[in-house]
Amino acid sequence: MDFGKWRRRWGAAVSFGRRGGIAAVAVTLVFLAGMLAACASSPAASTARQMMFSPSLGDDYRAAAAVMEEEADDAKLLAIRSSSCATGATTPSWMYLFYSWDKAQAYTVFVVNGEASLGETGNLPLTPDDFAAVPDVDALAFDADAAYERVLEAIEGEEELSTCRAYLMTYVKGDDDPTADALKWFFVFNEPDDIGAVGVEGNQGVNGGSTESLVYAVDAQTGDVVNCGA
Repeated sequence: MDFGKWRRRWGAAVSFGRRGGIAAVAVTLVFLAGMLAACASSPAASTARQMMFSPSLGDDYRAAAAVMEEEADDAKLLAIRSSSCATGATTPSWMYLFYSWDKAQAYTVFVVNGEASLGETGNLPLTPDDFAAVPDVDALAFDADAAYERVLEAIEGEEELSTCRAYLMTYVKGDDDPTADALKWFFVFNEPDDIGAVGVEGNQGVNGGSTESLVYAVDAQTGDVVNCGA
């Protein structure tokens, strides 16, 4: 995958804030799609199964929503992101991007060990129609944990996978592409920055294999899986 192009596309969209005011990630991806047959015995499948995600709309979300309601009770959820990468040893918590029309403000809510903390992210170029079009999270039939199981059923390849991040957007402004990304979970394996952060040296995976990056998308309404390529 061309990660430079990927990040530039993200940079044109809504971005999450990180602690300390550092912009972490934006939330627009456009992908070429191709359905993938299941192959659970491959190196990619076996190493992917060493990682897992908790539900994003469980206790973490309830904690985030409670803090958000105190700040702006009209706020709607725009995006969800794992707060760090999953590895064979760690399961990440979640961070949430909300937007309040009444306050013309976006907010990032971090949840760590069940404790939610809120930070202002700034205004976003949304219109009243945009805000009205943001769906309720009840539209998500597949939460992150269930969506990841769908990926595990489909994934194949000779690559060994060491890290994975998960992202979802509930709404993307001007999104009229049939392969676009609103209400889809994206699972990004072996993203170069994550590989460096967890200390995987050079081009070696957890068992000495390749660290080629892979991205899978799962439709959060239907569970359909798409291999977005490397």
